[in-house]
Amino acid sequence: MARTKGHVASLTGGQFNPKNRESFLTSSEDGTCRLWDVNNPREHKTCVKLRGLSGMKNPATACCFGRDGNQIFAGGLDGCINMWDTRKKLVVPTATIKSAHAKNTDIFSICTSHSGNLVASRGEDAIVNIWDTRSLSKKIWTQGDLGAKYNTTDLTFSPDDRHLLIPTLPGGTTGRDKSEGVKNSELKFLRVKNFSIDETTTMKFPKDILIRVAWNHRINQMFFTFASGSFKISYDLLNSHRGALLCHGQTPKKEKPSQVIEDSSNKVIITPNALPLFKTDKPRNKRREELKARLDPVKSRRPELPITAGTAGRVGTAGSTLSSYVIRNLGMSKSVKDDMDPREAILRYAKEAKDNPIWVTPAYQKTQPKAIFQTDDDEPSEKKRRVI
Repeated sequence: MARTKGHVASLTGGQFNPKNRESFLTSSEDGTCRLWDVNNPREHKTCVKLRGLSGMKNPATACCFGRDGNQIFAGGLDGCINMWDTRKKLVVPTATIKSAHAKNTDIFSICTSHSGNLVASRGEDAIVNIWDTRSLSKKIWTQGDLGAKYNTTDLTFSPDDRHLLIPTLPGGTTGRDKSEGVKNSELKFLRVKNFSIDETTTMKFPKDILIRVAWNHRINQMFFTFASGSFKISYDLLNSHRGALLCHGQTPKKEKPSQVIEDSSNKVIITPNALPLFKTDKPRNKRREELKARLDPVKSRRPELPITAGTAGRVGTAGSTLSSYVIRNLGMSKSVKDDMDPREAILRYAKEAKDNPIWVTPAYQKTQPKAIFQTDDDEPSEKKRRVI
């Protein structure tokens, strides 16, 4: 069996390693539990064989990891639960719980507490047991009449380990006989402190069979799956976080007002916006309108494209020299020859600038109508150098 790359019979359980997300465990009716690596799914990493008390092959019906990821628990068809330590060779079980459930009955579920000190199991015999992992030789709690209709019905501890959640059927039913006609289910909360079930906290689900329960400790919400294929979430408005609260209390979307309104007198009232005259053209293809707007330089705010022809860039469009470019941009000349002397080109407009000043003179026309210039007499005298 160890030479096979995978299971050769139907699977009965599986769980990811709580400390290593790349490792997971599966159990099968071929009598083995196998450790897998998600990076190599074509071949198992380790194969653990289950043996009965007589040494014969024992089909595995349930499995789970310890909370630290170093232990493996597996239940067999002979009613025993075996434990292996992954830090040692997985040949002989580290510990064995004999006669945990009735012989030749399936063990439906095995789970460990978050502290790692407790391990609970349930089986086809409608019994739920709890052991202390530090001393597996003696049960610390057991109770019958907690039947389950499906072999996938599980157990789970609350995030604070104060309660054990037990999905079960109404009292007096086992779910294994079709004549019972079971259609209801319950969720019981076992107090781990004194091992008592408070019936006032029991959740009842009429017309549906509860199979699995998960309690997320981060968002503090409970998830339920049922035999009918439905899925439910329980949460608290004050103690839960995110999750289902993100959509809680949101009002439904407002319906668009109809264009034609009928009153009680059977008269049709047409709203003005419904008339073709007042309707705005809506784009039929939004993607096409976006591409069209992209090509528009104004709507897309496209920057000015560079000049692809000619030389000297934008300066060359107004002349190959900087002086001709400045003159043209200032509006002083429409055409400037590149071979003209820059001084001569500017002095051509000296008389026009004196008669029709544009830049400096109008700014001082009111405050300084008569120009005042600095003379040689106003120049500051040079300071005498200090001789050391």
